[in-house]
Formats: sequence, C-alpha cells, structure tokens
Amino acid sequence: MKPEQVVIERNTLQHVMDVLMNVGGHTSPIPQLEEDIYRLRDNEREYTLRNVEDHDKERFYNAQPTQGIPGRISYFLDTNQRTQLIGHFITPLGFQVPIHYCIISSIILERQERKFKVWGAPRLKHLVLLPSAFLEDRSSVDSAHREIEVVDTEISTSDYTQIRVQSIQIAHRELTKMKIELLSEWFEATKGDGDYLIHNGSTLEDENGKLSPRVIGLSKTVYLPFKGAKEAGVKHLELSSFQRTSVFKLFRDDDDGATTKYAWFIKLREHTRHGPEFGLIKPVIIAGSDGEAVEKAEWMTFVLLKERQPATFPAKGWDKLIFPIKLCRTYLDGIVPTHETIRSFFDRA
Repeated sequence: MKPEQVVIERNTLQHVMDVLMNVGGHTSPIPQLEEDIYRLRDNEREYTLRNVEDHDKERFYNAQPTQGIPGRISYFLDTNQRTQLIGHFITPLGFQVPIHYCIISSIILERQERKFKVWGAPRLKHLVLLPSAFLEDRSSVDSAHREIEVVDTEISTSDYTQIRVQSIQIAHRELTKMKIELLSEWFEATKGDGDYLIHNGSTLEDENGKLSPRVIGLSKTVYLPFKGAKEAGVKHLELSSFQRTSVFKLFRDDDDGATTKYAWFIKLREHTRHGPEFGLIKPVIIAGSDGEAVEKAEWMTFVLLKERQPATFPAKGWDKLIFPIKLCRTYLDGIVPTHETIRSFFDRA
C-alpha cells in the first residue's frame, strides 16, 4: 500500500471517529463484519417459478453453437459492502444505540482483446449509519466531514440487535443505489456497441426499468425458495459439466412485471470429491418473451462456459468464480481499509 493511501485511510477513520464522539458515543468494535453475522434479507419467497421450455438436460454446451453467437461479454460489474459495528451511544432513557461504519463500492471492468481496464470511475462511499431519532441534537452530525456521509437509518425500535440487523439492510439499499447509477451511466455510454455485462450476484429484485437487457446477473445461490419450485422440478442438482437446465420465469403477482426475470442453471465444473452444488451458477436475465429468454439461454450458456477458464483456484468460492469478477473483487479490496485495520483503529481509541 502506498504511504499516501495509508494517510487517507487514517484520516477517513479519524473523521468517522469524530462523528462518533460528536454524538457522545463510545467505541465498542466487534471482531466480525455485520454481514458475517446477520443474513442479508431478500424477498425471493414472494416470487413464483414457472418453466418456459421442455429442455433436454443431457445436451452439452462445449461446442460452438451452429446458429452462431449474436452477442459477446465485454463488461463485468462487482460491488462490495462492509458494515462494521464501531461503537454506541446511550440515550437519556438508558438505551444503547449501535453506530456503524460502512464502506460501499462498485466497479465495472472492460475487457478488450484479453486485456482489462476500469470502465468509467469506480464508486466508493464511506458511511456512518445511525438512527437520528435517538439523538437529542441532530446538529452534532450535520457538521460531519465532507468525506463521510451520515445516513439516518430512520429506525425507531430501541432493540439493540434489531438496529444492527436493519443497518446492514440500509447499507445494502445505499449500495444498490450506487450500483444502479453506475449501470445507468454504462448503458447510456455503450448503447452503440451492444456488448453484454456480467453482474456479480443476482439482479432479481432490481427493477427492470433501471437495468438493461444487456445485463446478466450471475447468482451462486442454488436454493430455490420460490413458489411453484417444487412442482416445476428443476433438475439443477443432476447436471454434469457443460450442461444447463430448462429456462424458468420468475415473477411476482404484486409488481405488474416490474422485476420479472428469467433464469436457468449452468454447471461450470464438477469434481468427484464435491457435492452437486459445486460449480453451479444461475444466470438471471431480462427478456421480452419466453421465446426470447430461451434463445438467449442457448448462446449465453456457451459464452458463460468459456469464462470458466482460467480457473480462480484457490480463491474463496473458486468453483463458481470467473476470472474477470475475481479481478473486480481484488480491485475493490485494494481501495478500502481492511476489516482488521478498522477494528484495530477503534479498539485503540
């Protein structure tokens, strides 16, 4: 790490400390990130799954499709969220209210002739999350340093644990806003080339109007919590390498199709010492019809399987991690202070 970056990190953490002290807070960091303790809640159980094709799962996609490839993947997006409990303040009624420091970031990498470069500019925000309803004087945080954004979580419960749980949801909301803004800029700037972008993670709950049909969400989750999943009988745990399942539609009854997507499973790789979930990914896309979704799945399966090399072993989750997304992750990890640095700073204070 460059010396100037160390100074920036130290200054940023000091600004966060100033906010904590201005509200009369006390440092009380914990060893883990909140994301490692509490599950980020989603609304996937509100979606219904319906098969849209009768697919032969015995077909392999390790040969060039006869109909050709109508698109290519040239862009890769990843995001990062780290929420650290750094301290608390005590209300006049004696309630302890947790305060969080959160770093959110997002990046798009562009690939040209096997070389990668950052598209646009990476996004990075330092947030302090606290429920201002418990503050006697809001002006104590209004004067926060310009590099630090104080986010009012608008949480009214006095339950200490519930505030912690809800805070990572608020952080994810801010991260989603950041990501959508970056995607919007990318879509406008790249309308002419028509190339596709891989989004690390599912895009299921993102509004279609804020995405692009050229975005492919790449989910590593194999569990199917959707209504109708059992009846559909998706055979994803029976796949061999280079195979895919049938395409299925995911929709809600209460959003007029605003987040309706299509998805299927692909088996990137397998190993005799690993279970059926090994190497299993789930692309999530937008399509105008069932037929269009199936057409996209045909050629996208082939190009996504090409991304399996080079392997990213021994990176965490390497069986489902494609190399360009690993590059995104490495970049994002390199522009923020480590969890250990943050914890030790507030431990010493």
